[in-house]
Amino acid sequence: MFWSILVGILGGVANSLLVEEGFVMPRIVRDKERTVWKAGFLSNVFLGGVAALATYALGASELTLLRQLGIALVSGVGGGNILVSLMQKQETALLKSRVDTLQAAVRGVLSEDARGNG
Repeated sequence: MFWSILVGILGGVANSLLVEEGFVMPRIVRDKERTVWKAGFLSNVFLGGVAALATYALGASELTLLRQLGIALVSGVGGGNILVSLMQKQETALLKSRVDTLQAAVRGVLSEDARGNG
């Protein structure tokens, strides 16, 4: 797991080079209503590690070390996009479950109604 996270962090560094064409330094941005700390390249590095950990936990741990590290690198480069995709996949599965439950309930009501009127 340690190696996957480390390679994911390296993927986050690669993401900074690919997307930002370099390292955007962390900074504080102030406007009239609020002050925000922009993490810059550190956000890509952090999200790369988290994405690698997530893919490891979701099944990459059962692969050979070389494949684990390959997935960790790709996950690290994808970073936040990988995490968003994983969340959307979970939300889609939950929504499908709710729709299936609703359909079963409607079928039950319709079949009871058909038996009562038949």
